[in-house]
Amino acid sequence: MCNIARHGSAQGASCTPFKAVWAQAPANMSADDIEHTLFVCRQVSLYRVPPKATAGGHKSGEWKVADKIFTGRLKVTAKGEAAEVRLEDADR
Repeated sequence: MCNIARHGSAQGASCTPFKAVWAQAPANMSADDIEHTLFVCRQVSLYRVPPKATAGGHKSGEWKVADKIFTGRLKVTAKGEAAEVRLEDADR
């Protein structure tokens, strides 16, 4: 499972950062038409975060496993100047 907060970066985690590969685009296609995959984490879990009990902030150890909303893949893509964070079903 990817835990960037614990590692400080994707290095050492089970995530795969991608570097943009610039290839020659066909003459009828602009650079803004090409979608680049910037980052993929193969397994992420999304939880319903409970209200804060203290001023100390949220602690993932206090979250209930039953409050898990989603388990799947996280993918960051960019097209032109727009970027998207996608949560995808890992089975697809």
